[in-house]
Amino acid sequence: MRKSVLLLLFLLISLDCFSQSVISGIVVENGSSQYLSEAIVTVEGTSVSEITDMEGKFSIDFDLPPAEYVLTVSKNGYKTEFFLIEFFQSGSVSVDQVKLTLTSSEKKRRKKIAKELKKEEKKKNKEIDKVLRKAKKEKDKREKELRRLQKRLAKKKSENQSRFENSVITSSQNTDLVNKYALLLGVASLEITNLKLYNFIEDWIGTPYLLGGETSEGIDCSSFSQRLYTRVYDLYIERTAQKQHDSKLTDKFQGKEYLHEGDLVFFKGVNDNSNDISHVGIYLKNERFVHATSHKRDTGTSGVKISNLEDQYWKKRFYTAGRRIRN
Repeated sequence: MRKSVLLLLFLLISLDCFSQSVISGIVVENGSSQYLSEAIVTVEGTSVSEITDMEGKFSIDFDLPPAEYVLTVSKNGYKTEFFLIEFFQSGSVSVDQVKLTLTSSEKKRRKKIAKELKKEEKKKNKEIDKVLRKAKKEKDKREKELRRLQKRLAKKKSENQSRFENSVITSSQNTDLVNKYALLLGVASLEITNLKLYNFIEDWIGTPYLLGGETSEGIDCSSFSQRLYTRVYDLYIERTAQKQHDSKLTDKFQGKEYLHEGDLVFFKGVNDNSNDISHVGIYLKNERFVHATSHKRDTGTSGVKISNLEDQYWKKRFYTAGRRIRN
């Protein structure tokens, strides 16, 4: 270990007395001037010692006889420095800066750490670049998907426009049908939009009621609702009114105000406290529903016809409604 001897101070003190003396200073790193905390400053041969604070400062107070003393400054990772101090009178000495030099092993250690930090930073930057590239790739993908959707929407809009125009043409061709059912239901002609539904009804209206019947020669309520759902909505439902009601695919509700065109309406006998369903129809609009029935007092006819839910006969027997859920 290199020993450097620095003559910091010559102080004259009287040889016949002891005196209070103070020495203070700042310890820094040689080459960087970085303050060194926790450096140990010791007066050799005595119990006097001090540790530098966070700013590298130290201040030693001691009562010593006039003599020469060796002051050492040490810290892990640094070469120890030695200083010769001669006191000849009391007083204070301030050392501007005490510079400690890194040991070879510490330099190597720091160089290794710096290298590892640089390597870690490079790795981190590489990961960041990877994340950014991935984000850009995802952004490009989203933009591509957006363009595809926009193109698809434009095509769908064009198709909808074509369908609308075709619908207008078809509506024009079916003016008589629309006007007929608008009058029967008591609604404006513009509300009759599902021509497939009303064409189906037109084909079956007036068909005789026949319990268990499934043809144009005679048909019952559940067979009619089953055929209507199959042809108009492309949806299979059960064969009997009871099974159509009990199906887990029938979302049941009782509020008539929630009825939509195509909902099932279920009926049972007056004062019947059981859950037995005796009849089923298909709701249209404005309290009207289409069904196949043997009852004819409300309209004067039986078979496939349109009836009113507010008619006393059907009002007393209405049980619940149901909206079919696609499986």
